Amino acid sequence: GNPYRALREVPKLITDEVNQRITTVDGTTPLILIDGNRVNSGINPIDPKEIESVEVVDVVNARYLKDGVRKIVNIKLKKKASAYKYFETMQRVDLKRKGMAALYYEIGNPNVSLYGRTAGSLLYNDDSRTNSMQQNSGYMKQMGGTSRQNSNNILSELQLRWMATDKDYFVAHIYGRKEYDKVGTKGDGTMMQNSLSQQLNYNSLARSRSYVLTGTLFHKHSFTP
Repeated sequence: GNPYRALREVPKLITDEVNQRITTVDGTTPLILIDGNRVNSGINPIDPKEIESVEVVDVVNARYLKDGVRKIVNIKLKKKASAYKYFETMQRVDLKRKGMAALYYEIGNPNVSLYGRTAGSLLYNDDSRTNSMQQNSGYMKQMGGTSRQNSNNILSELQLRWMATDKDYFVAHIYGRKEYDKVGTKGDGTMMQNSLSQQLNYNSLARSRSYVLTGTLFHKHSFTP
């Protein structure tokens, strides 16, 4: 049931099941096509029983060379007769202060499919300490303090694919992302100049927010096989 394990049978390919990567024997990362089309969800949703053949293209045409593609792996699937679904989840927690989670899914039938991804991460009260010293002739400043960072981000995307005819392939894609970051620092120290010593204190707070929302419409028409 693992497509990466199944692709081990192709002599020219090296598969990494843990990191979900495919390379060729010379170390090149190939472009993965499904039935000749770029598919955003990659090979993860593929059931190996549905693979008809695997084609490794060593000499690519100018259409792909302009994008830096050197090799192509085209996975041809059997003609599906029924609907399918695919779900994958991921979660990681680090020392109770940092975590991330993601959900991937795809549902569809032979002509139309919907792929989605939602992922987020959280950093809570990440503390660090800093010390610094500046010195020049008749001048010295020593500072020490703490910094605390909190951040979170979430992204989501949907991609609708439609094989209208044997020669026409349509894709509608929407992607959104929100990021928030806050860093607060505080500390104290001393500054000595011309034999005079002064106490120093500093505080700072920085916040940043960013939002991204994009959409894409794509149509491919194949004039020849």
